[in-house]
Amino acid sequence: MLAKHLSIAEIYTTARSQEKRDFLQRKYRIPAECIFNSRDTSFASAVLAATKGRGVQVMLNSLPSPLLQASLSILAPLGYLVKIGKKDIKNNSLVALEAFSRGISFVSLDIPSLLRHHRPVMHCVLGEISRLIKQQDVKPVHPITIYRMQDAQDAFRFMQTGGISGIRRSITHWLVAHSAKNLILLSRSAGDFDLEKNKDSSGALFVHKLRKIGYQVKPISCNIALPSSLTMALRACKDNGFLPVHGIIQGAMLLRDAIFKQMTLDDWHSGLQPKLYGTWNLHTEFSQRDSLDFFIMLSSVSGVVGIASQTNYAASGSYEDTMARWRQFQGLPGVSIDLGPISDIGYVSTSSKVTERLRKDGDFSMLNKDIVLRALNATVLHPLGARSQIIVSLNSSPGPQWDVNGRLQLGRDARFAPLQPRNKTSAPSGDSQSTSDSLSLQLAKASDRQEGAGLIGAAIASRLANIFMAPVGEIDLSKPPAHFGVDSLITVELRNMLVLQAMADISIFNILQIASFAALAGLVAEKSKYLQDV
Repeated sequence: MLAKHLSIAEIYTTARSQEKRDFLQRKYRIPAECIFNSRDTSFASAVLAATKGRGVQVMLNSLPSPLLQASLSILAPLGYLVKIGKKDIKNNSLVALEAFSRGISFVSLDIPSLLRHHRPVMHCVLGEISRLIKQQDVKPVHPITIYRMQDAQDAFRFMQTGGISGIRRSITHWLVAHSAKNLILLSRSAGDFDLEKNKDSSGALFVHKLRKIGYQVKPISCNIALPSSLTMALRACKDNGFLPVHGIIQGAMLLRDAIFKQMTLDDWHSGLQPKLYGTWNLHTEFSQRDSLDFFIMLSSVSGVVGIASQTNYAASGSYEDTMARWRQFQGLPGVSIDLGPISDIGYVSTSSKVTERLRKDGDFSMLNKDIVLRALNATVLHPLGARSQIIVSLNSSPGPQWDVNGRLQLGRDARFAPLQPRNKTSAPSGDSQSTSDSLSLQLAKASDRQEGAGLIGAAIASRLANIFMAPVGEIDLSKPPAHFGVDSLITVELRNMLVLQAMADISIFNILQIASFAALAGLVAEKSKYLQDV
């Protein structure tokens, strides 16, 4: 509007969607060949081509880095760039100074600073704005929807993926407690949320109760890993008046656990689909600046620490962590919360055996839903904060997890060293940990392989007792692994201990197919580098 008011002959603009391009052509009569793509830096070469290499004299810019750098490159000599966005300034982003060799000027427009430090100038500016509005040379932003103050909460809609079971139901409660009156629930099983068809469904009853007390809830059957399915879901939202969406919580997940050597290609892809493909599809649909207030991904600490039987899940969690950083780099909201085991809700809470085992493992701190919701609250309040990744489950308290020769990753991985308490020793605790940790020293002193096999058998028994929470005396080494219900995860744990402590090159299949644990102890003794010369 200002450019047209000043009778500027050549006006070039950028837009991130076809809808915005159509609007610029229809409302302001900007020719299609003068509207360029601001999703990437391609607009720079297009503008230079349109201006025969001259560039533009004045630019009003709100693009973040690196698009800002591309914008500077197309300023004509002695040109002006007026920056109206604040994100790069708040983040102290860097700008290459090469463009300034052409005598260009970079101006940051900040109304509050003008008001504080130059009130007379601000008075003149407001007077000029009033005159332009009165003469209708400038008009209010269009299109815009106006809500009354008492209806303000109706202007915001929030989308949650992954259904409403476990922690996701607590998040839904949290959203409505914070005045989110319009909720979109995307789930492959959203059909189960219909109370008329599923009277015994807890999810359907939950949705019914929310609607009964005045909340607008729209469950939609959708596989977000499929672009066509997500597009159809968003179209359904639009048809039912549930757009625009102002916040997304991506909580979709699918577990297909198996150690990597035994994981099928189908299991690998199945584990990736909700978090990797689903997250990318959501990003693609909501990649316009200012389209969302927050974009939160419920990721997993397995992507940070690594869990032997969850390589697919760990990979998809790492992808979400990277996506959060990339979105913030693009000036878009994006935060990943790396969750660990939650003790009072969901799968872990239903199994005391799993809970106790995770407590003993040491790498993870057990969470509760209140901690998760506090982390969620922080990300909503600071969607463009400096931290794109929040890890809430690593066990930073003193304990055996910090032993550099132990089986746990925290002590063996230098990335976590800054988390280690400095005023406490991290010596192993518990009989089983002491036994396995001292196995290498014992084998180095063994007089023959028979003695070594006995030491290895004792270490195996001690580790199994720790895993199964049973007295060491109840571990019969004459029995095969299947007798104890040894699964692939336990097999990996045993192998890691024996490779590290006995210096024996054995495979997972050696353990799974062995006739007994006593035979395994003998096999390890034969392969142990400590026992080659005895």
